Amino acid sequence: MIQGDLRELIKERGIVMLQKAICFILIVCGALFSGISPSSGEPVPVLPSVHVSYPGNLYINAASGGGQFAPMLAVPGQSMQVTLQFGTDWANLPAVVQSLDGANASYDGSPIAADGTLRFTAAAGTQPGLYRIQVIVGDATVLLQFWVLSTTGDNPPLLIPGGVQ
Repeated sequence: MIQGDLRELIKERGIVMLQKAICFILIVCGALFSGISPSSGEPVPVLPSVHVSYPGNLYINAASGGGQFAPMLAVPGQSMQVTLQFGTDWANLPAVVQSLDGANASYDGSPIAADGTLRFTAAAGTQPGLYRIQVIVGDATVLLQFWVLSTTGDNPPLLIPGGVQ
């Protein structure tokens, strides 16, 4: 009788150990592969660069600090061509481009291109101050900041177009 109970106990513990081993393997695999895709469910660090083209063949090239760009000079109501450069592993991912402060963001809804670029047109409003455009790709967020100068001189440090295309 005791021998039968012992066999049953070993059999039960073997199944429990197998279940624990399978759970452990699944957890380890999940942890290893969760950071591969930009849509893993948690915020993804993203470090894109941006090329902003202004009328008159002027431009700004800038790198982001954790997905947020320093404020860039904007001419009231004037359109700018914006090209965000992601890594090529972001190719074909859908994106959302949205204005947060009354700027005009014109985006055709195309996914990120094979070369990692995302292109859209932006225009700040006509009043002095900050105009933000947010780009969302999966769980990653990029924030572009454009600033229309105030005549009162109450302006933050700005990136100013200086290159000529």
